[in-house]
Amino acid sequence: MRKSNLTKTGVAILALSIAGVASAQTNSPSGFSGRLGAHFPRVGDTNLAAGLDYKFPAVPVDPARGGYLSYLGASVDYYGRSNAFNVPVAVTYNVRVNQAVFSAGVGLDVYRAGGRTSTGLGGQLAATYEFGQATETRVNPIFVQAKYFFANQSNLSGLGLYVGVRF
Repeated sequence: MRKSNLTKTGVAILALSIAGVASAQTNSPSGFSGRLGAHFPRVGDTNLAAGLDYKFPAVPVDPARGGYLSYLGASVDYYGRSNAFNVPVAVTYNVRVNQAVFSAGVGLDVYRAGGRTSTGLGGQLAATYEFGQATETRVNPIFVQAKYFFANQSNLSGLGLYVGVRF
C-alpha cells in the first residue's frame, strides 16, 4: 500500500513535468513553472527539494487590493529523503506585484515519517522574484523563491529555497 501511494505521486509529478516540457515549445509562458532547491526542516538535515506550479488560466479571480493581478494555481512539491519525505499538493492564491509574486496555499500532504506513509492537511506561504518579464525576447523567465511549508508532521515543516523557470 505504501509503495502504491509513492508510485501514484511519482506518476503525477512525471505527467506534470512532461506537460510542462511539451508546452515549453510555445512562444510565451504556458502557466507551468518548475523549480529545484533545498529544504531546511525545523529538525534535521538539509534536503533536496523540487516542485511544479500551474497557473489556472480560465479561473477568474478578482484583483487584489490595489489592482494587482491575482490568480489561482496548483502546486506540487517533493522534499526529504527515502525514510522521511513530504509531497504537498496544494491549491494556491497568488498575487503578482510587478516582478514579485506572493502566494498562499492549502492542500493535501502525502508524507513518510516513522516508517509509515500517510496523508494529512498542509499549507504553504511563498515569495517569488522573477528576473525579467515574459516578453517576445525572453519567454522563459528565471525566478528565485522562498517557500515555507506547514506540514502535517511538524518535523517536516520548514523553509524551501529554490531557483526555477517558467515554461
